[in-house]
Amino acid sequence: MIKTSNKNARQYVQDKKEFTGNNTLGRWVDDDNYVVYSYGIHFPMFAYKKNFGWCTQISKYSVTTSKHYTQLHPHDKDMGEVAGVPELREFVSAKGKTYPSRVVILGSLIKEGV
Repeated sequence: MIKTSNKNARQYVQDKKEFTGNNTLGRWVDDDNYVVYSYGIHFPMFAYKKNFGWCTQISKYSVTTSKHYTQLHPHDKDMGEVAGVPELREFVSAKGKTYPSRVVILGSLIKEGV
């Protein structure tokens, strides 16, 4: 497991490599899903799903998690968005091409429960 500072962790996120930062971590949770967390696995910030791409949740963050979000953001122009942590967990746990029933925004595309 790679140990790195948060300011250097974005490259690990973009490359989808497992890492441990300062109160942050990136992990492959199964063969299809890579998740970036703030303060342990209870708070996912970003998730990458093979055959879909990146997704984030857009609920409010604490000051520290907002800093983590800025430092670790993968900067994918087609990143999807869901309302909060429960919906991001639903995105990660969905198998195949089933995604959250709530709207997921992909750049200029909008998909609803594809």
